[in-house]
Amino acid sequence: MNIFNRVVVVLLLLVFISCTLLAILAAMVAHVQAATALADFSRNWLAQLFQNLTDATFEERLVFFLFGAFLAFIAFILLVFELLPGRPAGVKLAGVPGEAVLTVEAITQRLKFELESIAGIRDARPKVRPRGRQVDVDIELRLDSSVDVGPKTQEAVDVTRRVLTERLGVAPRQIRAFVRSVERPRPGAAVPPAAQAPAPQEVPTPPPSPPPDNPP
Repeated sequence: MNIFNRVVVVLLLLVFISCTLLAILAAMVAHVQAATALADFSRNWLAQLFQNLTDATFEERLVFFLFGAFLAFIAFILLVFELLPGRPAGVKLAGVPGEAVLTVEAITQRLKFELESIAGIRDARPKVRPRGRQVDVDIELRLDSSVDVGPKTQEAVDVTRRVLTERLGVAPRQIRAFVRSVERPRPGAAVPPAAQAPAPQEVPTPPPSPPPDNPP
């Protein structure tokens, strides 16, 4: 269905460009003959348009030419975009029999989950671009101010490479990390259990021993 829609759009754009160029040519070169032929064939709005162009001045025809050329140029750009091959929706997995494709969305979600599981990374936004059987990954990170930026960024890159190769079966071509912000811990944020000091335990005081009985 998608191919059919693209074919229809391409044909409509070609018809529009052809009609626009013919109208410009008739208006600038042989507008009198075109208007007469159309008027003899049918009294429609197109014949009236060329008849008006016949009576128009050179400046008015020049405006019509520039406007028509602009529309034809826009239609040509749209035609080029329709004919260009679409961006691949995923990455073909090597070593899997048949056609196995891992979508970009699946890779992005897995990387986001793994990166945000690292202590000190508050938010991770991976962007995956397929390159045949490989991928390019750009990672935007938001870190806590309590972590060292350099080692934590390198850890994020290492985790991304390990997840791609070992868990997803995708070969990374390039991995880049961008630290977008280093933010202070949120007010009232819970302190990790490892950082909490153990509360001192109260040792119960034994009751006083009764005095010894007096001998008789």
